[in-house]
Amino acid sequence: MQRELHRRVRLTKQQQLELCRMHSLEPTWSLAILGRWAEKQFALEKAPAKSSVKRIVESEAALKSIPVDFIGLKKAPTASMLALDSCIVEMVLYAQQRHVPISSRLLMLIGRLYADALHIPPTERPRFTRDG
Repeated sequence: MQRELHRRVRLTKQQQLELCRMHSLEPTWSLAILGRWAEKQFALEKAPAKSSVKRIVESEAALKSIPVDFIGLKKAPTASMLALDSCIVEMVLYAQQRHVPISSRLLMLIGRLYADALHIPPTERPRFTRDG
């Protein structure tokens, strides 16, 4: 007999903000009702748990401070990943400006070197591979 897998419901930051907005518009709604509203509104497999809805509603101020670039993501990138991305992009632009070709292998090596310089632990680094 196979055990049924329970998948976590994870909303994007935009969806979480919409949930907070609905909580502001309908303050009398319970957490369970807000969860069912989110299930219908966002076409989820199941409604978020009351504890998840409570956590989202309580973090409304933090959600409003998220940059627009990351509002559609389920998980916002960490500061170290943003710094790594910025370093790699700057290096690529510099190489382009100097007309220096960069191979994918060199780009992966540079990414690893920048990750070392930024003290990003190996477990938190992106996979520098051709497959992504």
